[in-house]
Amino acid sequence: MSAYRDGIRETLRRRAELLEVARIVTPSLPELRSTYARRWGRIAAGGVGVALAAVWPFTFLSGQALPSYWLLGAVAGALGTYGAARLVAGRRARRLFQPRPIPAPTGDDRADLARLDAACPLATRAAVLQRLELPSLALPLVAAALLGPLLLHFTVFALWCAATSTALAMGDFATWIGLSMAIVGHAHLGLAICVGLFAGKLARTETETLANTGWGRDAHVAIGLSTLVAACPGVVLLAVPPILAAFTAAVLVPTFYWLARRSVLADRRGLDAAREQVARVRIGVDDIARAEDGLLAAAPEAPAWEEPEHAPARAAAWP
Repeated sequence: MSAYRDGIRETLRRRAELLEVARIVTPSLPELRSTYARRWGRIAAGGVGVALAAVWPFTFLSGQALPSYWLLGAVAGALGTYGAARLVAGRRARRLFQPRPIPAPTGDDRADLARLDAACPLATRAAVLQRLELPSLALPLVAAALLGPLLLHFTVFALWCAATSTALAMGDFATWIGLSMAIVGHAHLGLAICVGLFAGKLARTETETLANTGWGRDAHVAIGLSTLVAACPGVVLLAVPPILAAFTAAVLVPTFYWLARRSVLADRRGLDAAREQVARVRIGVDDIARAEDGLLAAAPEAPAWEEPEHAPARAAAWP
């Protein structure tokens, strides 16, 4: 058997292997589309949240209730951005994660194999989703670290006003959070760094390891560091600022970390299942030879590729 015929066999084997991969991946496409949309939604929402949180300190220059309204607007804007971005990304995902025509053999076995390898129906999509994982974790977590404590304080303030039949004065709350920012604002930055590092750890951890390990230690470290940072110089004020910081972090950090870990596992579920099945796909050259006996018998020693009886196979769609 010449090298040319061997090249034909390997091209056909790889082509049949990709068709089998495509058959396996096809049922996973809706879940992969949903993962793509969710991750872009979180990236957009997190980016908007971080940007609005960065501008928020400057709203105190107004000297009125604008900081309070800006805080609520930032949270609402981030949530609204998530919905809009997820919708837009979902439409784009329909184009990215749809069946495509399989590359047809041309007779140039090296070029054909290169084209087939570059067009693997799972690897190309997995690479797209993998690039989105870290920013889809880090940006929302950092935004939550910057805005979450303030929103929690506003919730407590609103509940206190309702319980005491006191008017909800947005200006008074702005004064309170302005004082809080001056004393322990750096604790928010410390928490943002902790959650950003936790996002990186999640993205680097294999799914099986992540499913069998908890986030408690990381949460305790973030709570401890936030409290420690708030103690400088907050401890001089009867230790009230670090106590408030510890309470706030103890409420929010476990919630943030639980949601982040849950999101990672949910996003990876469909892709990991497809990868596990695809890893078992093996098409032998002898099997392809038997299936393509007519083509191989007719193939000349020169790269003239004519296979009229196999035209339907060329037109086969793959995701």
